[in-house]
Amino acid sequence: MTKKPSLISLITPCYNGETHLLPYINGLLSQTYCNVEYIFVNDGSTDKTEEIILSYQKRFEDKGWTFKYIKKENGGSASAINQGLKIFKGDYLSWFDSDDIMFPTFFEELVDFMEKNPDYGIVFPLVEHIDEITGKRLEINGIKHNKQFDPLENEILWGEGGPMPTFGLARSSMFLALNPSRHIYDEQKSGQNAAMLYPLFNKYKVGYIQKILAQYVVRANSDCHSPVDMDKKRLNWELNEIYVVQSLDLPEYKKNFYLNEIQRRYSDARKKELYLEYPPQVYKMYVFGLPLFSIIKKEHKFVIKFFGITVMRIKK
Repeated sequence: MTKKPSLISLITPCYNGETHLLPYINGLLSQTYCNVEYIFVNDGSTDKTEEIILSYQKRFEDKGWTFKYIKKENGGSASAINQGLKIFKGDYLSWFDSDDIMFPTFFEELVDFMEKNPDYGIVFPLVEHIDEITGKRLEINGIKHNKQFDPLENEILWGEGGPMPTFGLARSSMFLALNPSRHIYDEQKSGQNAAMLYPLFNKYKVGYIQKILAQYVVRANSDCHSPVDMDKKRLNWELNEIYVVQSLDLPEYKKNFYLNEIQRRYSDARKKELYLEYPPQVYKMYVFGLPLFSIIKKEHKFVIKFFGITVMRIKK
């Protein structure tokens, strides 16, 4: 008797996705893995998101997937994911943004890894970043080796070189052992991935598949890339990460180290955001935290300063 494939639960939060839902849906419908519980959470969309996703319900069901649709008031991705966490039943758990694209064997290959490695809590593939307009490849993201290291430390210290947070497949039993309430921190509207991943990274092994199995579409108006309220978003991400790390079972010295690193990282990010108003017009060299030397481009002239004192003006 053939064993029934393990059940995957996929949770997708979505707010106003009509402009980017179709490539995402096509990626899902292309999947070679068919035992999936698909939970779509409409986070108070005001566009045609509901109309579009419901028009594909029969196609998902014809594919053998269980389709579940939840509509709620807008509250952000974390609160939307919480809605899905309350009801999911899968042996494995995944949460995808509504503008990501899965290649056909995404689920098949990730499940295969997890079945062969029962002591692993989550697995990630490599992910191709592409430009929304041109479709051009920008970079390949993910851990490009299979060596074991501290995944939590890697994510906090070197997050930009780590796996793409929403492209993992987690073992539900391990996830629920760490999240028995089926609820993640949702006081902030975004930054939910730390709450989903950090406990798993801290407790279990993390697997990395050396193959590109998905695409991350870089959209100018996405939550992560839109400049609107970026300082506020960064503060929300920082507070979320701090809250999650404080809740982890860690030695006090390591917890303090991580908390200090998170604050340092976001402090640097906020400074960078401040200077983004005028690069490349401002160049500064710091000594002991003070701007010793700077070159400032103002319209048709350059201003050179030492210790904040103007010493030269050069007209172009």
